[in-house]
Amino acid sequence: MGIVPVSAGVAIIVWVLRLHFVSGAEGWELEMTRRYLATRGPFRFTRNPMYVATIAIWFGWAVFYVSAAVLAGLVAICAAATFAIVQFEERRLEERLGDAYCEYQRRVPR
Repeated sequence: MGIVPVSAGVAIIVWVLRLHFVSGAEGWELEMTRRYLATRGPFRFTRNPMYVATIAIWFGWAVFYVSAAVLAGLVAICAAATFAIVQFEERRLEERLGDAYCEYQRRVPR
């Protein structure tokens, strides 16, 4: 059963990476804060599909291995993403993309 969320998470990551590659004006952007607003694909449902995918993968491995240690790692990743990383990234995106990102925040859940 754990392979299902792992597979879904990997598929989402591949999808998001492809979207980022085709969305950048000159292909892949290697900046921490991108210069464009991705709103297609999984970005229509969540502003953070990479974190959703990562959580799905960790959850899948916790189920697959029946591991409390992996589950603890999942809790740590969720806490770090929720209380630090996402908030930092959102502030940077607001600064760089302005009103377009604020409107996206209103329409799409975290």
